[in-house]
Amino acid sequence: MRLAAVRGCVVALLCAGCTRGSVDSQDTRTYKGVALAPNVTCSTPTAGSEYCAAYNVRPYVRLRTQYGIACLGNVPPGTTPNPIPPPLSYLAKDVGKATAPELTSGEAAELGRIERFVSLKTLRFAWINRENGHQGFIVFDATDGPCALDHYEVLNGGCNVYYMPGENPYTDFAGTPGNWPCKRPWGFANS
Repeated sequence: MRLAAVRGCVVALLCAGCTRGSVDSQDTRTYKGVALAPNVTCSTPTAGSEYCAAYNVRPYVRLRTQYGIACLGNVPPGTTPNPIPPPLSYLAKDVGKATAPELTSGEAAELGRIERFVSLKTLRFAWINRENGHQGFIVFDATDGPCALDHYEVLNGGCNVYYMPGENPYTDFAGTPGNWPCKRPWGFANS
């Protein structure tokens, strides 16, 4: 029985790009004729139908450079990934290395103030909101990994601004309407 399951998994991996006419809980590669993103599986499929009431998303690195990581995000079944490459995020400790991106003096100052209070092992930065022509510089503490599905507080933003690289790596969002007063040891409260 186990050998058959292992063979099935190997065949599924080799045929990951194959299209199937039905949705199967073991190998769910298409939904409504659209290939599922590599980090998405239907969790409640009905065999032989195009029904996918619920689905699971796993953290997934879409692009990796020497220092940067871009996350795929949540691509619901029946849709295709955003054709615009997602923004890369970088570890703060890589600033200044030969091929790492350069920061403006203002960005370097923001990052420097935060670095004194947050672990450099997980502190990351990125430029987001590219669709709007805006190049928003954000700093976040990726304690669960650079492409986690969790939300991370934007440390140089308002007190209720979050970033979810595993859900939507392109933009940040407000956790609740409006800002509430808060103080951070590095500043940026209600900014």
